Amino acid sequence: MTHYDPVAGEVAAGVNNLCRSLIRGNAWDVALLQCASFAGHQGPGNNGGFAPDVLRAALHFVGTSASFAEALERSLAFAGAANYCPVLVGGIAGARWGGSAIPQAALAHVDILPRVRATAEVLASRWVKDGS
Repeated sequence: MTHYDPVAGEVAAGVNNLCRSLIRGNAWDVALLQCASFAGHQGPGNNGGFAPDVLRAALHFVGTSASFAEALERSLAFAGAANYCPVLVGGIAGARWGGSAIPQAALAHVDILPRVRATAEVLASRWVKDGS
């Protein structure tokens, strides 16, 4: 993060709540309510870097693709590797389709993957089972 921005903070909170809802097993349409103000637009919009536009595009690609790989490929073709759209698509699509849907080749460069997985397990184990 390079600076504080309330809009970017709102986007980050929406992404976190969406991913948590998906990881807990909610259907896409139910989980999408966590980002309702950013969803429901036709097409991916523009490929600029404004946080709400990036999230709208990511939601479009994850919501209209059949798999993790398809969503990521389409977001890369749309925005390029230097844009945050594919980053959000990776996180949201991983939450939607699960870690096993991520091609191993896409994770080959992640040296800290065992630490990331262990941390994720600890964090998820602390979630209250009542839906919060």
